Amino acid sequence: MTSPKEKIAVIVPVYGQLEFVIRCLKSLVRHTSDYRCFIIDDGSPDWNDAWLEEFKAIVPAERMYFEKFDPNRGLTAAWNRGLELARDAGIPYAALVNSDTLFSPGWLLRTLDALEKVDLVGPMSNAAGDMKHQQIEFVIRNYKIDDNEDAINELSATLKRKFSGVIKPGWVNGFWMAAKTDVWWANKFDDTHVFNPANRLTGNETEFQKRFKGKVGAAQDIFIFHYRSVSRGLENAEQQYCKGWFRIEDGKASGAVPDFNSSYVSRRSDLVAFIPETVKRVLDVGCSVGALGYQLKQRQGAYVAGIEYDAEMGKHAASVLDHVIVGDAETVSTTEISRGELFDCIVFADILEHLRDPWNTLARYASVLKPGGYVVTSLPNIRHFTTICNLLFAGYWPYRTRGIHDRTHLRNFTKRNIEELFEFANMHVKSWHRIFRIIEKPHDWNRFAKWFAFPPFRELMTFQYYVLAQK
Repeated sequence: MTSPKEKIAVIVPVYGQLEFVIRCLKSLVRHTSDYRCFIIDDGSPDWNDAWLEEFKAIVPAERMYFEKFDPNRGLTAAWNRGLELARDAGIPYAALVNSDTLFSPGWLLRTLDALEKVDLVGPMSNAAGDMKHQQIEFVIRNYKIDDNEDAINELSATLKRKFSGVIKPGWVNGFWMAAKTDVWWANKFDDTHVFNPANRLTGNETEFQKRFKGKVGAAQDIFIFHYRSVSRGLENAEQQYCKGWFRIEDGKASGAVPDFNSSYVSRRSDLVAFIPETVKRVLDVGCSVGALGYQLKQRQGAYVAGIEYDAEMGKHAASVLDHVIVGDAETVSTTEISRGELFDCIVFADILEHLRDPWNTLARYASVLKPGGYVVTSLPNIRHFTTICNLLFAGYWPYRTRGIHDRTHLRNFTKRNIEELFEFANMHVKSWHRIFRIIEKPHDWNRFAKWFAFPPFRELMTFQYYVLAQK
């Protein structure tokens, strides 16, 4: 039997990293009264019985249930076991919570309120992966990551004041999700692997949401701090990193992954779709942590080499790509990266605008491209109407941390400039794809941008160009 005070089951799968688990449990107890915590240890390799005593010292006995898998069975098995226990206990709501998260004041009441409007809810966070509508930096200007309790409490109060009851529709990241227990159980996770075996780059939370019948959204008045990618995995698997996105069905990552700018480590699945499936030898210039190239390897069995300026990102990329050089793309030896064999395709994903001399750099790399080979690039359009409006009406250049006006951009391009760039490299543009936006940062209004993207305003509404050029 469950007591009337147990409104929600908080399910915390554990795989090592005791320090983060303790932080998570302390924040839960500090900010929650009507709960039962189900801790499912997924066969932690460094487990010892003293851990359980630490858990008991934090969570009151009547509020805690503990179970240990031996051997480990994977994250979704831990989720499903916790949901089974919550269902059997008659607890009406359940939250699936990564063990590297911190709760904030008022989270429970706001969650219950949100679940009157949607069937599955996620919070705002400092690290929500691809789910930009959950990223706190897009709603709180000048947000700086801070896991200090006072900072989290203040942020929670700000969100409550500004966004009480506001839900942003869209899928939510799997680090923290809540729903009614019977809704969870009616859908149930794929229990075969930690992540969906049909797609090595897609978490089971995505597989779950693809077939989920109800409404899904992010509650903008809930904040959950997320350390990101601290632990996961099945036994005897190689380590693979890519912030929170690069999780494979049989992979594990031990230790926290550096908090890279999310603009620089995205999978770029949209751009991958623009790359011909026939290419078998690819160079990714500015490969970041290797997420884009890894998708090409999985999709079409391509050989993928990469060049990355940042040493830490390059280290992660080297673990998943075939050959990686850490260095400046403008000075790296093309002979060294090509290893004497020409490429079918070279990718510059939001790279050329960061270079001192993109014209000669593109021409130089074209020398290691096969005749008839492709260059795929994405470039921001400086002619977007927000540039004009800021200059005309605000009288300033809008330096940003990302997007068209990223302060690290050294060169700016319009469609005509891009055409000239490829002409300089003796290549011709085969096709264009435009990304339309009304607002520079991700926003619901952007889905209406295409309505205004008709001549002569099409170029003014274009936020970014995807270009396929051929040698």
